[in-house]
This record gives sequence, C-alpha cells and structure tokens, in this order.
Amino acid sequence: MENLVWTAIIALVAIAGTLTDFFKRLFKVDKKWFNEILFIVVSFGTAFIAWIIGYLPTFFSPDWACVLFEGLTIAVLGTWTYSFDFVKKIYDFIFSIIDGKYYSKKDEEKKEE
Repeated sequence: MENLVWTAIIALVAIAGTLTDFFKRLFKVDKKWFNEILFIVVSFGTAFIAWIIGYLPTFFSPDWACVLFEGLTIAVLGTWTYSFDFVKKIYDFIFSIIDGKYYSKKDEEKKEE
C-alpha cells in the first residue's frame, strides 16, 4: 500500500509542477510569494482531484485529513524538486514545444536585467 501511495505522490508532484509552471507562464506572474502560494494551491487541488477519481489512496481516517497530508507532501516535494536547474530546463523544453505560445525566453531575460 505504501508503495502505491508514494508512486502516486511522485507522479502528482510532476503534474502539480507542470500545471503551476503553465499557469505562471500563461499569466506571466513574476512575484515569488505568489508563485509559491499558487504551487501550494495547485498541489492540494491535484491531491483532492486525484483522490476523487480514485488515483490517490488514503492510508488513515478521516480520508480528507489524509488527502490534506498527501497534498502537503506533494507541495513540499515539488518545492524541493523545482530548486534544481535541470527541472527548470525540462519545463523550458516542454513549453518550447508549444511554440512559445505562452512563454518566450526573451521575457525571462528581460526580468533578469
């Protein structure tokens, strides 16, 4: 059972990170505190949706408290993994496939200056 929960959480970390990066690039949000809040909200939302459709099992009662714990775990692990540069490069590659429709490298270079 624990292996199933950890596998689901790892997959949901990737999904929550990709969704958060998509929303950040779509709305061009550059405030760090807002991005962190957005990631936490997306992490909890992803956990609840995965629980509702039956993808994320619970391992203690009440179920909603377990899902909150799993959402917190997704948020913490996702924040930790996003700090690595290769993860950011993967997101850049994914969103460059979209043909830069929602994001361009020039916008990020202007922010750094």
